[in-house]
Amino acid sequence: MNEPSAPDQLKVRLETKSAADREAAWAALQQQIHTYLSRQGLNNVQLALAPEPPVRDPRSGKFRHVWMEQPGQTMTAHGLLTPSSSD
Repeated sequence: MNEPSAPDQLKVRLETKSAADREAAWAALQQQIHTYLSRQGLNNVQLALAPEPPVRDPRSGKFRHVWMEQPGQTMTAHGLLTPSSSD
């Protein structure tokens, strides 16, 4: 299940070999992203580590750097945005 998205939230998908690597990589990446965003005057952006791994674009096979999730949409395992089902 996806967390709600907001204009001031950046959800990061990260793939590592182990849980320990993931925690260390997330700590370093989080600091670097916060530093970059602060320099851009974006101190209000909240970072969230997504439980899903990165996915390839179904047409090109490449990883996309940025996906914009709209309210009411869900990212599928194949990287497609689809309407969320109302449970």
